[in-house]
Amino acid sequence: MPIEEKATKPIGYEKAAIYLSNLIKSESSFGFINYSGGTFNLRKFKDWDGQGIVFSGIMCWFCKDDRSNIFIAIEPRFNFEYDENSLHKVKPESEYLFIPPQLLDKSILAGSNLQEGELERRLRGFRKPMVKPNKKAKNRDVVSWVNNFRSDSNFKELSSYGFTYFINNGKTKDGSERSFISEFLIQNQIQFVRYFFGLDTDLKTDKLRLILVPVDFSGKNIEPAGNRLDNESLLQYSWPPST
Repeated sequence: MPIEEKATKPIGYEKAAIYLSNLIKSESSFGFINYSGGTFNLRKFKDWDGQGIVFSGIMCWFCKDDRSNIFIAIEPRFNFEYDENSLHKVKPESEYLFIPPQLLDKSILAGSNLQEGELERRLRGFRKPMVKPNKKAKNRDVVSWVNNFRSDSNFKELSSYGFTYFINNGKTKDGSERSFISEFLIQNQIQFVRYFFGLDTDLKTDKLRLILVPVDFSGKNIEPAGNRLDNESLLQYSWPPST
């Protein structure tokens, strides 16, 4: 499958809610994820993107710490080529990686019988203020956490390599060039970047997805301009390595 079909892609809240709903329905995986997501400050994302065409994308490592907290650690990739034949060799590279200063509990997913559209409404209206700076984690700690995640039988099938990747520069199906992350980072009112875990069930085997959501200064998920419900370019989702 060509790289442009693996690229970070824009989606809307409706599609994001489907991924979150899949996670809720899959108790075998959801029961072991104790946080629905987390929030980062925007600054580091902007710094990475500001380095121009050498900025290839953002590597997101699935982590399980010594307290069994599930979260991600992120680092940039520069001049990086996504080669599916060598993904098993990819490791955290940065001396320090960034972890979310705010983790989100599972209350947004609460309710065993969510009515149609309820989860999407919760996503659109979700607000949780945050002013904390991003946290840094040493490379050796992240490596240990990723190994914890990979060795957990509950996640073995959900993530083949313990990471997922947001590519910046790619192509759409019509062949046009896009800078997916760059476009995401310049959205009106964006001050924070929030992620949610989701489950993609449209593949040969179910895979964890990360969904990036733009957040305003008050900590609220940003709505499409004009509140257009059909907007499909507000959020982004990553490609899970190896299907």
